[in-house]
Amino acid sequence: MYIVQCFVMLVFLLFGYSGISYAKPSIVGTNSTTTLNLGTKGSGKTSPPYYPPLISGDWQTIAPSTVNWDVNKLNDAATFADANNSTALLVLYKGKILYEKYWDGWDAQTDARIYSVTKGMVDILIGIAQRQGLLKITDRVSLYLGQGWTQTSSDNEAKITIENLMAMTSGLTSTLEYAAEPGQVWLYNSEAYYKLFDVIERASGLTRVQFTQSYLFDMIGMSESNYPEGNLSYRISASARDMARFGLLILRKGIWGQGSIVDQSYLSLSLSSSQNLNPSFGYLWWLNGKEFFLHPDDGRTVMGSLFPHGPSDTVAALGYGDKLIIVIPSKDLVIVRHGEPAGLNTAGSWFGDTLLQKVLSAAP
Repeated sequence: MYIVQCFVMLVFLLFGYSGISYAKPSIVGTNSTTTLNLGTKGSGKTSPPYYPPLISGDWQTIAPSTVNWDVNKLNDAATFADANNSTALLVLYKGKILYEKYWDGWDAQTDARIYSVTKGMVDILIGIAQRQGLLKITDRVSLYLGQGWTQTSSDNEAKITIENLMAMTSGLTSTLEYAAEPGQVWLYNSEAYYKLFDVIERASGLTRVQFTQSYLFDMIGMSESNYPEGNLSYRISASARDMARFGLLILRKGIWGQGSIVDQSYLSLSLSSSQNLNPSFGYLWWLNGKEFFLHPDDGRTVMGSLFPHGPSDTVAALGYGDKLIIVIPSKDLVIVRHGEPAGLNTAGSWFGDTLLQKVLSAAP
């Protein structure tokens, strides 16, 4: 099996995705590919959606003025980002780099920990594993980890599913003790979420580094991403461009080039309310346009949308220090911010919404 995987990967790297839809031999239930219409208005023709090369750094750019974006307002957004401890700001429009700015010695190859932005990537890894037939999100976690992975009774432990960990409804405390029945309370619980890495490793027979590298990083060209502590790490380190690549994968509904990385039906579930307790949370993703959200720090209810100045279809992977991957399908946009803490460091940050407002103000 390992030899087959290596051969497929070699073919992929040599010839790209042209005519090839990568699949591990055990893959099941793939969805059909959808091509987005990014053609010229009124031309009657469609051009294939743009993806940056997997290996080359030659990512196409697009001058803001040629698509009626206000470069002065983009510069204002960058000034705001710079004044608030940012090290990188990157805006993709239709897959191409519309705006890119770095500070504090950073460049396109600089990477740093993205903290809970990693959660969005783990969601996709779970989706990939499910597509390969390695697991189902409705499976009990104990099916893979056995007994004793929590600090609660074996009966309570046996009720918790992979989906509960992804939706933050495990019913466990941060010390993995019993708080409620699964599905009855929402608690932003990174300690419980970390168990998803163990599930992936047990289900696949690969380490988290191997699985992520083979089925995500290599597949979309995230060459400046890694696990800083290797197989003991729960946080990925990535460059702004690699974060943008991942955001583009989400924007394109799990498709990269001619191949499908994750099923569109799975991604659609991931980017929908995973429960009613906190409708602004999907499977490890934050969702805009809902009536309220629960604050991840203390669980308090905050009325209104996560990003009041963003379109309702905005979704985001958010990490400590105001690290952001914001995806807006209706605008064909991906916005990435890297850096140190700016304002509040969690969902509902004044910084994230203000930055989004300033970027969108430059749009035609």
